[in-house]
Amino acid sequence: MYANFFGLRESPFTITPDPRYLYLSRQHEEALAHLLYGTGEEGGFVQLTGEVGTGKTTLVRALLERHLPDVDLALVLNPRQTIVEFVATICDELGVDYPRHSRTLKPVLDALNQHLLATHAAGRQTVLIVDEAQNLSREVLEQVRLLTNLETTRHKLLRIILVGQPELQAVLERHDLRQLAQRITARCHLGPLNASETRDYIGHRLAVADAHIAIFAPAALREVFRASRGLPRLINVICDRALLGAYARGERVVSRATVRQAGDEALARPPRPRLLPAALGVALLLAMSAAAALYHYWPLPWPEGLAPQAAPATGTNPDEAVASLAAEAAVETAPDSAQPLAEQPASESLGAAEPVLSPPRTGGDSVNDSPRQAPSGEAGASPVAAAAMTADEPPTSPTRPATSTPALGPLATALVQGDPLAVTRALVGVWGEAATPAVLATPCESLSARGMRCLQGRMTWDQLVGWDRPALLQLSDEQGRAQPLLLQGLSGEDATVNWGEGPRQLPVAALQAHWSGDATVLWRLPVGTVLIGTGSSGASVRWLRRQLSLFEGTSEPPSAAVDAPFDEALGARVRRFQESQGLRVDGIVGPHTMLRLSNLGPAGGEPRLVARPGES
Repeated sequence: MYANFFGLRESPFTITPDPRYLYLSRQHEEALAHLLYGTGEEGGFVQLTGEVGTGKTTLVRALLERHLPDVDLALVLNPRQTIVEFVATICDELGVDYPRHSRTLKPVLDALNQHLLATHAAGRQTVLIVDEAQNLSREVLEQVRLLTNLETTRHKLLRIILVGQPELQAVLERHDLRQLAQRITARCHLGPLNASETRDYIGHRLAVADAHIAIFAPAALREVFRASRGLPRLINVICDRALLGAYARGERVVSRATVRQAGDEALARPPRPRLLPAALGVALLLAMSAAAALYHYWPLPWPEGLAPQAAPATGTNPDEAVASLAAEAAVETAPDSAQPLAEQPASESLGAAEPVLSPPRTGGDSVNDSPRQAPSGEAGASPVAAAAMTADEPPTSPTRPATSTPALGPLATALVQGDPLAVTRALVGVWGEAATPAVLATPCESLSARGMRCLQGRMTWDQLVGWDRPALLQLSDEQGRAQPLLLQGLSGEDATVNWGEGPRQLPVAALQAHWSGDATVLWRLPVGTVLIGTGSSGASVRWLRRQLSLFEGTSEPPSAAVDAPFDEALGARVRRFQESQGLRVDGIVGPHTMLRLSNLGPAGGEPRLVARPGES
């Protein structure tokens, strides 16, 4: 209806999963890489989860549209079936001839197995994709596990991709399904878009629909993000209604007010009176003023037993008595030292020793590598975000006297006087990034748009040194007080650290003794993706081949070999590298493997923990 009015070829915000409108945010790009991995020779069992409306089905449709060579895809859209119906649906999708009136599973399963053996012998891969997999019954999930047993001595005959809402993860965590969960080799989770991605998402869909002018005002784009919370389906619904509303008013540019009304209609919210907040504010101010006047000019009798005591000395007026009592209280609670000590923030948990990728585990590299931070006080919040979020909060406990600090040498200063916000600023600064308020509040999320990621979690000292990047450490003293500290460099037995007052030197042994094991490592992606595996090609694979040549001490291969897609031979080289580094050996280049590979070449101006010969 409004397409011609805005000069569009078609309505750009329909909620159908049209692959033409797929917007590849960082998360969606990684999710698509997972799906492509699941279709390759080394692909196994992949799990893709995401909230309702995050674009899971659109990604599946995009995978189908690729028409991958030598790959047969079976898509099950209705998971609420019996076991026999489920296997029969797979046969229908693959064109398998089976006894259609059989009431038992064996004839159908035998026909499927024979088909899989034949396609494998012909050099083809067979992939089963189950959408809305959170609705699979326990019996059908067990059958899915048994389908993974269809294999030769070297290869799986059927690759399986489960796509579902977050409830799928909860289902697979059940004890009776642990055998199935253990077979999943790659996990990915789709979350909402952030503000900049929401703006780009809207621009992308308008461009696909041949928009040639800016249709949404900047304030309107911000309102779309606020109302939709970054969920693509809600973005579509709100933008579609907003375009319709602007068309009805004859407006060529969609305003914030129009988007707000569209959001109210799409989310079934009652209309908000515009004058009510102001009226309530004025009424509250008047009431407070009246109460203050009554208190000052109309003294009321005190309730029995609560009357104030007489002044301590004859002739002392009440105001002076109050001031005297306040001074006495200040003297009683004052610290022993004339110099007040800074309050320390509470320690933040960074998760288990083997955290998953968020979005969950990318290939085989187990690491929490996410730009999105948990709110302050929640398990999983990074110390960087915690430092920024607690910096402006008032102290929650009395100031400690200097005598309570244990004798820890130079480390005592860090544990007592460190400035959490300054530590965050120092971490960002060593990478040459601007410490804007947004970056200080959520550094991992804000810096992800600049190609940076965070490794965070509990790790050993050897792992920390192996990443070879400046790290934010959580320290703790004998009383359990915690303080973030930036580890900038290592040289022999000394460490260069920063707790907000510039670089200082500390003994490594003292640092290790008071390190809790929690750390956040900021690093920069050497290529435009965080996952390289089967189905990958282009610049990321060229970079991978060059880094592996450095590891193997061989000359760089010819350009034609460098440009070849990721194949089994390259996967074998990756596995050898992973084994040498003590990483999980799966042939997939995830965050851990990628970071270790990037350490092989020159630093290229990036900050490193350990100085190399010839590099400052």
